[in-house]
Amino acid sequence: MTGGRLVSAIVEASDPIRARSNELRLKLRRFQYARTLLSEHPAIFLPFARWTHPAGPSKVVNSDTHIVIEGFTRSASTFAVIAFQLAQPEPVRVARHLHASAHLIAGAKRGLPVIACVRPPEATVLSALIRAPSLTVPHMLWAYARFYERIVTYRSSFVVATFEEVTGDFGVVTDRVNAQFGTSFSRFHHSEENVAKVFHLIEQRSGKPSWVKVLGDFQSGLIGTDELNNLMQEQDEQVSVDEKVIARPSEARNLQKAALRRDYHHPQLERIRRRAEDAYEEVLQG
Repeated sequence: MTGGRLVSAIVEASDPIRARSNELRLKLRRFQYARTLLSEHPAIFLPFARWTHPAGPSKVVNSDTHIVIEGFTRSASTFAVIAFQLAQPEPVRVARHLHASAHLIAGAKRGLPVIACVRPPEATVLSALIRAPSLTVPHMLWAYARFYERIVTYRSSFVVATFEEVTGDFGVVTDRVNAQFGTSFSRFHHSEENVAKVFHLIEQRSGKPSWVKVLGDFQSGLIGTDELNNLMQEQDEQVSVDEKVIARPSEARNLQKAALRRDYHHPQLERIRRRAEDAYEEVLQG
């Protein structure tokens, strides 16, 4: 028996719960690696997403999609989607939230308006690790780099929106969409009241209430704002918020990020870190 297997056997014998936990983490990492590779290919990944995800048919780009709003995980795409829908007088069919390069590429190939939400690697990776602590800095950097490297070829077919633009003045992003694609989407007015509405819906979404499908239908453009508000009032359900996963600023997460930052800047990760940073800059600059 090798040293590594001996250690594993000792751990499993002395602490089976810990051994099982390690095994589950390893399986999750392998799944995430496989998903990253699969998510680069529209012809394979999008039918898979439609089939496996409960909201797949409404989230995945198809013949009735009007716009694609997408990005790597933790890049403010949730804020973008909700702000966009709140601004529209009528529901607009939005393909969203697969966090797959294949989704952006599919939108580009169809000639649809596409918003690619982007965020620098450090902030993205640290936020993602807090949400999914079973993953690792090297894996997230690798997945991030591959996502951005895959979409750069289609950069001219997107409106690239930085995290700061989306969360600071999303109306400007909509203006660029209308200018590039000849559309007439209504712009989001970035007032304190409107931003509060976006964050309120983000909190409701994070709490996973019994009516969460209704909020998903709103984001996909299957129902409008008035119908959403009516349904929310009918339910009147209190939700609890998990600060580790909610897609809005959180002081608790900021403290966790400070602890993870040392791992992110480990000297052994310089090469993959630089690859991720270069990919981001290439997409940003076009």
